[in-house]
Amino acid sequence: MTTFVALDLETTGLDPDRDTIIEIGAVKFTAKRIEGEYSTLINPGRPIPKFIENLTGISDAMVAKAPLLREALPKLVEFVGDGIIVGHSIKFDLGFLHKQRLFKDNNSLDTYDLAAVLMPAAGRYSLGALAQATGIILPATHRALDDARVSQALYRKLFERALALPLDVLAEIVNVGQEIRWGGDLFFEEALAARSKEKMSGPLRVSHERVSGPLFADKEPVAPRPLKPAETRKPLDLPALSALLSPGGAFEKNFPSFEHRTQQVQMLEAVAEAFNNGGHLMVEAGTGTGKSVAYLLPAIHWAAQNDERVIVSTNTINLQDQLINKDVPTLREVLGFDFRAALLKGRSNYICPRRFESIRRRGPRNADEMRLLAKLLVWLPESRTGDVGEITLSGPGERGAWTRMSAEDENCTNERCASQMAGICPLYRAKQAAAAAHVIIVNHALLLADVATGSQVLPAYNYLVVDEGHHLEAATTDGLSFRAAQSDVERSLKELGGPNSGVLGQTLKACRDSIPPEAFVLVQTHVEKTYNAISTALVHTGNFFQIVGEFLKSQRGDDNGLGYAQQLRIVPGVRSQSGWSEVEVAWGNLDAALKPVREMLVKLAGGLSDLSEYEIEEREDVMSQLTSVARTLDEFATQTNGLVSKPDPKQIYWIESRGDDEKLSLHVAPLNVGPLLEQHLWRNKESVIVTSATLTTAGEFDYLKKRLNAESAGEVAVGSPFDYQSSTLLYVINDIPEPSDRQGHQRALENGLIALCKATKGRAMALFTANAQMKQTAQAIRGPLERAGVVVYDQTEGASRHQLLESFRSADQAVLLGTRSFWEGVDVAGEALSVLAIAKLPFDVPSDPIIAARAETFENSFMEYSVPEAILRFRQGFGRLIRSKQDRGVVVIFDSRVITKRYGRLFIDSLPNCTRRDGPLANLPALAAKWIDGK
Repeated sequence: MTTFVALDLETTGLDPDRDTIIEIGAVKFTAKRIEGEYSTLINPGRPIPKFIENLTGISDAMVAKAPLLREALPKLVEFVGDGIIVGHSIKFDLGFLHKQRLFKDNNSLDTYDLAAVLMPAAGRYSLGALAQATGIILPATHRALDDARVSQALYRKLFERALALPLDVLAEIVNVGQEIRWGGDLFFEEALAARSKEKMSGPLRVSHERVSGPLFADKEPVAPRPLKPAETRKPLDLPALSALLSPGGAFEKNFPSFEHRTQQVQMLEAVAEAFNNGGHLMVEAGTGTGKSVAYLLPAIHWAAQNDERVIVSTNTINLQDQLINKDVPTLREVLGFDFRAALLKGRSNYICPRRFESIRRRGPRNADEMRLLAKLLVWLPESRTGDVGEITLSGPGERGAWTRMSAEDENCTNERCASQMAGICPLYRAKQAAAAAHVIIVNHALLLADVATGSQVLPAYNYLVVDEGHHLEAATTDGLSFRAAQSDVERSLKELGGPNSGVLGQTLKACRDSIPPEAFVLVQTHVEKTYNAISTALVHTGNFFQIVGEFLKSQRGDDNGLGYAQQLRIVPGVRSQSGWSEVEVAWGNLDAALKPVREMLVKLAGGLSDLSEYEIEEREDVMSQLTSVARTLDEFATQTNGLVSKPDPKQIYWIESRGDDEKLSLHVAPLNVGPLLEQHLWRNKESVIVTSATLTTAGEFDYLKKRLNAESAGEVAVGSPFDYQSSTLLYVINDIPEPSDRQGHQRALENGLIALCKATKGRAMALFTANAQMKQTAQAIRGPLERAGVVVYDQTEGASRHQLLESFRSADQAVLLGTRSFWEGVDVAGEALSVLAIAKLPFDVPSDPIIAARAETFENSFMEYSVPEAILRFRQGFGRLIRSKQDRGVVVIFDSRVITKRYGRLFIDSLPNCTRRDGPLANLPALAAKWIDGK
C-alpha cells in the first residue's frame, strides 16, 4: 500500500539561500489510516523576524533550546523514508530540503495543483480557503504540524473528488498525461487504480467521440425570440418609474431594508429623460447612490416596452458580476414582467470545442497544457456557459495554454459554428442569447472592440450605458494599443515548428495518408521551405531586439532614477541619432525575413483549402493556426515599421525594458481617442449614458467631456446620501515638507504613520503613487508598528490584492500599504478601515510616453491635463473610506501642496463637504483616535 507523508515547514523567510527552517511538521498516512506524526521546532541560530513571529506564533524564546537543523534532519529522513511527499505549494518546502540535499528522489504531490484541477471554480487556492470549501476544520494556529494535518485532510478530500469523476474522464486524464510528468500523474493513476480495483496494465485507449457529446451537447438549446424594435417608440413613464423607488413603492415592499434615496430617484429620472428625448448624458453619482439600479430600471423598461436593445458596459469584472448575478435578478423579482438579460464577453473568454477536441486528439505538448486539459475535462460537464470566468487559471502557463483552446479565432464564424459544430460552441450560444436579449452586459474592452471594428462584435444597438465611465478613455487606449516582446515573436515562430513538430508537423501528419502522393510531395516541399524561412527569421529577430536593447542602454543615464525599468519614447529626435540607423538596418533585415514566412503560411493554408475534396484530419484547425500566425506577424511588421521609420502622427511609440532580465518590448498607442468615440458613439447612437462616482473636477464636467469629445452631452451630478460632515474628518498636515524635499517628506511620512497607526490601533490604509516609496515606507514602519501589535501589509510582499485585502479585513490591528490598484475598487466597510492616508497627490509620471505625448497637445499641460487627471484619481482614493452610512473615519493628506500651491484647493474643492482640520503632524494621532471613537 502506497505511503504518503504530508509535510510543512515554517521558515524565517522565502529564500532557501538566505533563510532557514524554524519548525517541521509531518503526517505519515496511507489510503486507510494515519500511520504517525513528527514535529519539532528548530533553532535557526538567528533572530526570528517579527512578521514571522506574528504569523506563526513562534518566538526566539520558543526555539532557544530547540535542536539545530542538522540535529533534527536525520529523524525527518527516517520518518519520511521513500514515501510520496504531499504538501500545499510543496515546491516551497522542498526548496529548503533540497538545499540540504534531502528527498531529491522522493515523488511529490502538490495539493495546490491537484485542487486547481479538481476544484476549477474554487477562486482561491490557499490552504485555508480550500479547507473551508471542503469542510475541513482549521486549527487556530499557523504551525507546521497544524498545516501538515490540514494538507493530509485536504489530500483525502481531493482523492474522494477524483474517485467521484466519471470513469471515462478519469481514464482520459491518465491516458493523455502518460507521456508528460505534469505533477498530477501519480495521483490520478492511483485514483484510477482504486476506481477500477486493479492496476493499469498498459495504456488505456479512450474514445474522443464524447467531445461533441456529454461535454457540450447536454446544454439546453438556445432559441430565444429575436427582438423586433417597435416602429413608434413608447416613452418611459417617469412618475411610474420613480414610484418604484419611493417610500411605499415596489422596492420597499419587496425588501423591507430598502432605503429611499432622493439622489437615486434624481438619477433615474435623468436617465429616463435621455432615453425618451434621444440625447447623451453624463451622470456623476456619489458613493451610496445606488446608481446601477438607477440606470437599469429605465434601461430595462425602455428595452422591454420597445423591444429595443440596450448595452450596459462596465470596466471591471466585479461590477459585471454584480449586475448579472445580483441587480438583474432583484429587478426581475420586483418588476414582475419578463425581460431578457445576457452577459457577453470577448472571444478569448469562451472555450472552442473544435480547438479543444484537436488538443485532446493530438495530446498536450507540455505540463501547463496537460494541467489545463485535465481541469477542463473536470469542469466542462458542469459548466453552464463554457466561459473561462467560471474557473480560475493558475499562472501564466495555464493562461498561455488557454489561448490555444479558446474561441479567439477570427476565421470562425457563426455560420461555421452552426453548421460544423451543431450549435454547441459556447461563444455561438452566448451570441445567440445576446442577440435576443433586451439588456446586454459587456465590458469596456468588448465595447471598444466593437467600435474599432465598425460594429462587427456586438449586435446592433442604439442605446448604451457606460458605467465606471471615468475609465472610458484609458479602456479605449488599451483596446487600441499594441505591444510586442522578443519572446512573443519567437513564440509565434517556434510554435509553427518544422517537418516533425508544431503546426507544420501537424500539417504533414494530417496530409500524409489523406492526399495523393504527388500532392503530398508539394506540401512537404512547401513545409520545408517554410521551416527554413522561419529559422532565418528567428536569427534576425534575436539580432533586431539585441540592437534595440543596446540602443536603449545607450540612452540610459547613471542617475535616470528608473531602477529596473526604462521607457524611451520614439520621437523624431531619437530617430535622428546615429545609433538609430543600426536599428533601421536590423529592422529591414527582420522585415525582409518575416515577409516570406507570412506569404508561405497564407499559401499553405490556401493549399489546404484547395484540397477540400480530400478528408484531411483537423484541416480547419491547421488552417486556422497558420492564418492566425500570419496575421500576428503581419501586425507586428506594420506596427514596428511605424515605430522604426514610418511613424503615424496619430500614434505614440516607445520601447520599454522591465525586470531584472531586462525584457524588451515595443509599444504603440493612440494619441487621442476622442474622435473615434465621437464618430462611433456620440454621432451614431440615439442615447449614450456615461456614469461614475468621479466624472467632475472641481465640480465641472468639462475636462472629461473634452477628452471624450462629448461636449454635446448633458450633465447631471447627484451627491452622495452619506453625511460626510459628521462621518469624515479631513486632516491636512500643514507642517510637513513638500514631496520635492524627498528625505524630509519621507521621514515625516514614516514618523507620522507610525504615530497615527499606534494611536488608532491600525485600521488604516495608506495610498502611494510609487512602488519605491511604498516599499521604503513599509520597511521603516514595520518594526515599530509590529512591536506595538500592529501588523503591516504591503503589495511588495508578493500576495495578490485579494489576499492582502482578506488578511487586512481579518486582522485585529493592521495597516495596509497600496499603490495604484488600491486607489479604486477597494471596498472595506466597517471599523476595519477607519483611517485613509494619502502619501502624495496622485499625479501621473510625466515621463510616461502616453502622458508625455498627450501633455504636448495642451498649451498649459499641467493645469489642463495633469491636475484634472490627478483630481479624478484623488477622488477615487478618497472614496475608499466611507462605504456605508454607518462608516466613520479620518482622511489624512500627507502632501502640503493642497494648501501651499495655487492648484491645491482644486483637490479639496472636489471632495464632499467633510469636517476639515489643518494642523501640525504632532496633533494628528490624538485627534484621529478621538474622532474614530466618536468623541
